[in-house]
Amino acid sequence: MESAEELEILGKAPEVVLHRPYAMAYFFTDTKICYLHWKKLTSFEEYKEVFNTILEWHAKTPADYFLSDIRNQGTSSVEKKDWFKDYAIKKAVDGGLKKGAVIMDRNPFKQFYINLILKTTNTMQLPFKAFSDMPSAVAWLFET
Repeated sequence: MESAEELEILGKAPEVVLHRPYAMAYFFTDTKICYLHWKKLTSFEEYKEVFNTILEWHAKTPADYFLSDIRNQGTSSVEKKDWFKDYAIKKAVDGGLKKGAVIMDRNPFKQFYINLILKTTNTMQLPFKAFSDMPSAVAWLFET
C-alpha cells in the first residue's frame, strides 16, 4: 500500500474504492482523480473485477481524471486488452472521464498495450498519455 506521503500528490483524504492483494484503487474528492495501483499480475476475472468496481464507483461519483500505475501489473493478455479498450474505456468516457494517464516502465509488451489504448482513446477524443513517474503524470493530468 502506498504511504500517505506518496498519495498526497494526488489530493487530500483519499477514499478507498478497491482493496485487493493485486490492486488498490483510490478516489480523491478534492481533485476528482481516481488512482489505480496494480500490485501484481491478475487473472482475467480479477482484472474485470477491478475495473467494474471502479466503473460502478465512477457512475455514482464521477472522476474527471484516471491514473493507473502498471509497473507491477505484469504483461496483460489479449483478452484483457480487448475488454479494456472495447468496454471499460467507453464506459468511463460515457460517465464523464476527461483525461487518463498511465505510469509504466518502458518494455516492448507494455508499450504495445499502451499503443492499443492510445488508438482507442484518440478515437473517443480522450486525452491519454504514458509516463515513467507519478509527478509528471499528475502535472499533465491537472494542466488545463
